[in-house]
Amino acid sequence: MLKTKKLVLRALVLAILIVLSFAYYQAKWSSILDNSPKSQQIYNNRRVLVIAPHPDDEALGCAGIIYQTLQQDKKIKVVIMTNGDSFGRAATVNFPLAKSRTERYLSLGKARQEESIQGLKRLGLTEKDIIFLNYPDKGMSSMWSKNWDQNHPYFNGNTKLDHPAKDLRNYKENSLYTGLNVVQDLDKIITSYQPTDIYYPHPNDLHADHWATNCFVKYILTKNELKVREHLYLVHWRIWPTIWVVKNRNKLSPPKILTKTGTEWTEVPLTPNETHLKKSAILAYKTQIKVMGHLLLSFARANELFGSYPNLTLPKKNSQLLISDPVGDGWDHNFNASGDIGGIYGNITEDKLNLLLTTKANISPKITYYLHLRFIGEKKGIYPVDFLIKNGKINLLPLTEKSLTNINGLDLLIKKNEIHLGLPLSSLPAFSHLYLNGETRKTKTLIDKTAWRMLDIK
Repeated sequence: MLKTKKLVLRALVLAILIVLSFAYYQAKWSSILDNSPKSQQIYNNRRVLVIAPHPDDEALGCAGIIYQTLQQDKKIKVVIMTNGDSFGRAATVNFPLAKSRTERYLSLGKARQEESIQGLKRLGLTEKDIIFLNYPDKGMSSMWSKNWDQNHPYFNGNTKLDHPAKDLRNYKENSLYTGLNVVQDLDKIITSYQPTDIYYPHPNDLHADHWATNCFVKYILTKNELKVREHLYLVHWRIWPTIWVVKNRNKLSPPKILTKTGTEWTEVPLTPNETHLKKSAILAYKTQIKVMGHLLLSFARANELFGSYPNLTLPKKNSQLLISDPVGDGWDHNFNASGDIGGIYGNITEDKLNLLLTTKANISPKITYYLHLRFIGEKKGIYPVDFLIKNGKINLLPLTEKSLTNINGLDLLIKKNEIHLGLPLSSLPAFSHLYLNGETRKTKTLIDKTAWRMLDIK
C-alpha cells in the first residue's frame, strides 16, 4: 500500500513538473512573438512564381496565395528545388521494406513529387504548372558555396547520385549538381516567365536548403536587375509555429526576434474555406504527415505571413549596421557568447571597403569566424571571397574557380568583441553589388549564422 502511494505521489509530482514546464516554455516562446503584422496589398496584375526548397514547402508557406491567385484567374507556377529525398526518418518510416538504403531514399523522392502534384491539385493547380528541378536535398547550401563549378559537383550520399535520377519528373536530365546549373535553370525559368511576384524562403530560415534557395533567387534577381515584388515565407524557426507557442492560435504571428533584424512582416488573411483547403492540401503530403504532422498542420491558420527584406545601400561615409543578428539565437546547444554574432557593419570609401563583425562576448581563439562575400560584377559575374579568422590570423578559402585567394594590403584588427576588416578596392574586382553574411563555428559545429544581405553600391 505504501509503495502504491509513493508511486502515485511520484506520478503526481511528474505531472505537475510537466505542466509547469509546458507553461514556462509557452510563456517564453509566446513572449518572442509579434502579433501585429500589416495586411499585404494584393495587386491586380499578377504573374506569381512560388519557389519551394522541398515538396510541401509550397503548401506550408503559400497554399492560400496559390488558391487565391487561381480564383482570380491569374497565372501561377510553382518551382520545387529538391525532392526532399534525404530526410532519413521519413525514408525509414515510409519505406521500411526497401531493398537498400539508396532505394529507400529514391522511393521517398518519387513519392514526394507525387504528393506535391496531389496537394497542389487540391488548390486548383495543374501538373503542367509545376516544375521539379531535382537538385539534392540537403545540398543547396553546398552548391551555393563550394560545389559551384562544373568540375566540383555535389554528390548525394543517400541517392548515390551527382545528377537527377532518370525515373523522376525532371526539368533537365543529366544536369550536374552544381551552383552554376542551379543559376542557369532558375535564370531561364524566371526570365522567360517574367513574374510580377515571387514567393520564396526567408533568409533567416534555419534550414540550409531554405536560406540557400533564398541566396540563389536573390542573386538572379540582382544580376538581371529584375523589378519584381518579393515575398519571403518562413518555415523553419525553432519550434515555431506550433499552436502551443503562438498566443493567438487562429493566426500565424512572426517570431518577434525577427522583427528586429530588418524584416517587415505582412499577412494575407484566409477565409475559413481557404484555411480548410490549405489543411486539405497539407494532408496530401502523407510521407511527411507520418513523421511531422503536428508541425505541418500548424501552418493551416487564418492567415499567411510574408516578409520584406530590402537591399541596403553601402554607405560612403560613416560605418552603418548592414546585418542585424538576434542575440541569443545560436544554433549550437552548447552556446558560446563569443560566437554569438550581434551584427555586421560597414562602409565604402574611395579606396577601401571596411567591414566590422561584432559578437556578444570577446573574440575567442577557440572559435572560427567567417565572413562570406560575393562581389557581383558589372559584367554580371559573381566573385566569391571567403574569410576564415581564427586566433588572430586570417585566411582566404579557395571554394570556387573564381574565388579570390589573395588581397594585397588587407587590414585585420581584432579588438575585444570586434573584428575589423579593411579591403583595398584596388585588389577587388569591379562590382555593383555586394552580397554577404557571417558565421561562427567551434571546430565543425555551427554556433551562429547571420542572414545574407544584398548591398547596392552607388
